[in-house]
This record gives sequence, structure tokens and C-alpha cells, in this order.
Amino acid sequence: SEFLSARDLTLVVHGLARHRAPVQQVSSKDLAKVPLTSWPFEEYLSRRIREFSPQGLAMALHASIKLRRGGAELFESFASRLRLRRKELQPPGLALVFSSAAEAVPSLGME
Repeated sequence: SEFLSARDLTLVVHGLARHRAPVQQVSSKDLAKVPLTSWPFEEYLSRRIREFSPQGLAMALHASIKLRRGGAELFESFASRLRLRRKELQPPGLALVFSSAAEAVPSLGME
């Protein structure tokens, strides 16, 4: 992952999130607690957070929520960067941010 650009890393993580392939079989009750990938991509995303475009930030945020990786810390760091660059965000990216925020509420304990 050190050889991937921020853009390529975003596309890989987003593609993985779209496929949502679980790493192990668990009951549907426990599935909400289990990350859907064993790859700790949040470390790579955090290292390159300044390189992401607003759209890339939105895609990476969405992927981290879909794959249940990163937790509240990653969500907050990406949300903070998005607030700084909100005027550059295009409508599709904004839709991903809203979708991510809505989906994050139960998984991050914000109920």
C-alpha cells in the first residue's frame, strides 16, 4: 500500500467496500460487530489524509464505514478534513458523506 497513490488507495478500498466480502462466517446478530476485511487500511488512509481530494475523502470515509474499520477516530479525522474542504465537494461526494454519517450512527455508538 505504500506504493499506491492516495487516489489508487481510495479506489481499492472503495471497491472492496462495494463487494463487502466477509473474512469469516458469523451469525447475522454478530455481523454488525465484525470488520468485513482483515486488511487494516485505515492506517494507510490516515498516513495520506492530506493527499486526498474531497471526493477521495468522501469515498474513503464511506468505505471505512461500510467495512467497519477505523472507528470513531478515523471518522472524526476524515470528517474534520471534509469540513475544511466542503466547498470543493461535488454532489456525489456529499451524498456519500451523508450516507456514511447515517450508517455510522449505530456502529460508532452515536445513538
